[in-house]
Amino acid sequence: MSNETEDWLRRLAGESGFHPETVQLLWEGLRRTGGGQVQFNIPELGGPGQWQRGMLMISDWNNHALKGRLSTLLDTLSSRASVPESSLPEESGEGWRGRQNDTEYVFYPSRHLLILNNKKAYDTRAYQVYGFGQSQQNGRQELTLQTNKGEISIHALPETTWP
Repeated sequence: MSNETEDWLRRLAGESGFHPETVQLLWEGLRRTGGGQVQFNIPELGGPGQWQRGMLMISDWNNHALKGRLSTLLDTLSSRASVPESSLPEESGEGWRGRQNDTEYVFYPSRHLLILNNKKAYDTRAYQVYGFGQSQQNGRQELTLQTNKGEISIHALPETTWP
């Protein structure tokens, strides 16, 4: 695991309020499934549970605060776990790439640059980007970013130019 991934996991632990070991265990489980699902039995999460996109089950089924925090964390982890480790940014600041439905993206954290379908470029300087996901509303799908300010649509980002 790269140093950048380790730092990212520590940041997520701090922001989500979960122990770093819990975040690490969830990350490892998601990596094994390509980000699609994870089963866990972690005391901090109330014991056994499972997650897959759009569905979270925990033993403490009436703890909506825990479910909300955990769902947000798992969505963020999943977005990055679906990207091959070799594509993740290295300490040199290189970009990492992924795909959500028909949208291909390349993200360069050190340049604050997001490029979609090798055409449009967006400036992410106002955010710390932790991962990517998708939103479905009114029959439309759009790429979303998990950031230090919550989940945002790519349409909230200013367009920019790139070489």
